[in-house]
Amino acid sequence: MRDRNFVLDSVTTISYNEHGDKSEERVTQTSNLAHPELQAFSIGEDGTIIPDRREGDPPPDLERATRIIHEYRYEYDQNGNWTERTTSVRQVVDSSESGVLSGVDRRTLTYF
Repeated sequence: MRDRNFVLDSVTTISYNEHGDKSEERVTQTSNLAHPELQAFSIGEDGTIIPDRREGDPPPDLERATRIIHEYRYEYDQNGNWTERTTSVRQVVDSSESGVLSGVDRRTLTYF
């Protein structure tokens, strides 16, 4: 999925495992190269966008990319339904990776 607005260009890629459950979700955000003059802006009283750059200022850093990566691991019961899902989230800015957040969801299924 691609979402582009006047500030960010965001691309979301989702992978699924053999059970059809989400195994990975990657969100990559970069500056919208179509409007580099709007990277730093304010909004006027009438709602218009006012660039904060002056003539002759160096252009903003357009190459900076932020990636948020969600990874999912599952344990399944005898019927192929997941009973435990471990999620880990990490953020990568350019090539530098931040810490990992993780959590576990458990569910009990009753079959009749």
